[in-house]
Amino acid sequence: MSAQTVAPSEAKPLARWVPRALWVVTAIHLLFGLLGDAVWLEILRDGVVGTAWADDDLLSAERSYTLYFTATGIPLLAMAQLAQDRVRTTGRLPLYVGVNLLAFGVLVCTVQFPITGAWMILAIGVFAVWTSLLSPPRLRE
Repeated sequence: MSAQTVAPSEAKPLARWVPRALWVVTAIHLLFGLLGDAVWLEILRDGVVGTAWADDDLLSAERSYTLYFTATGIPLLAMAQLAQDRVRTTGRLPLYVGVNLLAFGVLVCTVQFPITGAWMILAIGVFAVWTSLLSPPRLRE
């Protein structure tokens, strides 16, 4: 065990579930975004630049859907890695992780309400804030 890592028994048990939940949501986004209906092959074939929108509304919707899932999967991946790293190194989840997830979830749920999967992000954000508040940071001496 390195000096920068806390023992798994010292990590707050609830805090360990936030990165796990984020990994699941990230996997869903990237799988749907990258493997959905071979849309990326069509986008590549059409030259990539400016091809997410097409004259055909159905084609445009499919491409936008694919782009949305891929584009949101990437920052979710970063947030999952950040959350997991912080839990491993400090034993707790920083409050800002939950606040950022809440902000993202509220924005997407408000704009796309109620037809959205962002409720998962919103739920993870609430859980992350709650978990962070249960384990306040240790003061430096």
